[in-house]
Amino acid sequence: MIALTLTALLLAGNPLTDLVPVQIKTVKLRVPGVWKHTDDKGTQTYTSPAKDAQILVDVGATASPLDAASCRDKIVHAMGDAGWTSISIGTQPAARKMEEVTSEDKQTVVDTLTYIGCNGRTTWSMQFRIDAHKKDKFLPLVDQVAQSLQYVK
Repeated sequence: MIALTLTALLLAGNPLTDLVPVQIKTVKLRVPGVWKHTDDKGTQTYTSPAKDAQILVDVGATASPLDAASCRDKIVHAMGDAGWTSISIGTQPAARKMEEVTSEDKQTVVDTLTYIGCNGRTTWSMQFRIDAHKKDKFLPLVDQVAQSLQYVK
């Protein structure tokens, strides 16, 4: 009986991190279903129930079609070249940067992981803000959400 209960618990998802599909303009991704969603002037924000993590997503369009890698490079340059790692998300060029920010009063430390990408027509950015003390808990989720991004045709 106990083994059956443990198996059921292991197979059941974690309600705090179960991902649900969303579409934001011309991209689809999966975000935690129980996180609170708000729209702040086009920036889609998802906040964890404990308010110890957030995901901010912006989606835009290029003025004219570009080579995808050139588009990504322009975004990286506009945001400051230092600290970016080139990756691929949604089969297209993307980049990732991680920073740790400490509040002025030295009481709060936040890890910020920023992902950007472009397929030559659609641009997007995702920023994950995580309580630095809980980074290990959220990093697998960050990767799942970022890698779930797909461009809508």
